Amino acid sequence: MSGLRIGTADTRHTRLSDASTFETREKYAATFPLGHHPAEETVGYVAGTLYAFRKDTPVWVHNVSEGIIVAGSHFPDVLGYQIVSETHRYNLEISPTYSGLYRELLGLLDQRFGNNRDRHSVAIKQELAGQFVLPVESEPPKPELKPEPSVPLTVDAPLITGYETPFRLADFGTFGISTSSHA
Repeated sequence: MSGLRIGTADTRHTRLSDASTFETREKYAATFPLGHHPAEETVGYVAGTLYAFRKDTPVWVHNVSEGIIVAGSHFPDVLGYQIVSETHRYNLEISPTYSGLYRELLGLLDQRFGNNRDRHSVAIKQELAGQFVLPVESEPPKPELKPEPSVPLTVDAPLITGYETPFRLADFGTFGISTSSHA
């Protein structure tokens, strides 16, 4: 069998000597389980939309009464603001591969939908001109805590069956706790 050993793996190159690197990866994996990184959706939209436009067949770019659907799942004319802001939020352009695909898609979206004059086409034009600024997210308003209305105390209720054990809770009165199986 020409040296192939089934059931064994060469793990010499996969061991990490630095325990803190492993801990960092463990924390990341717990925070972003496989398939749940917040930037993943943006990368998927960019790659899928660009792929569909490159193919440019009715299977990949489909005209419907509401507009154009690409990759069978989304309308590209309303992606602009999302992909531009998420690219900035997660600093995705540090990847040369992503940056190349992203910039190519921005050019295509600007050609096709640049005259829409909505927030998506504006974001694309700003990004292409190097002028897009990610809006600062303000903290959500804290809910105003209203004091609970106080309920006047009533007279303690008498025990009903005689089998109850009196149980007193501060400010709530006396309650009977039955120790028998009948009511």
